[in-house]
Amino acid sequence: MRAAALTVVLAAAAALAPAAPAAAQQLVTSPAVRAHLQALDAIARANGGNRAAGTPGEAATVDYVARASARRGGRCRRRP
Repeated sequence: MRAAALTVVLAAAAALAPAAPAAAQQLVTSPAVRAHLQALDAIARANGGNRAAGTPGEAATVDYVARASARRGGRCRRRP
């Protein structure tokens, strides 16, 4: 599952790569980062404080990152 999470993160980053640096800077704001950190913390708390590879917390994290990427037009592909 670690590879799946990494694939999702890399795909999300690649979706932003074509954006001009100024456009990318507008997407990364303190409130947005805080919201993602809070969501990831909530995932960990819902899974016994854990988002480690091979756990349900990791699967929930991969789902969250895939959804967040898709909302911004990113395409994610999960690999086993």
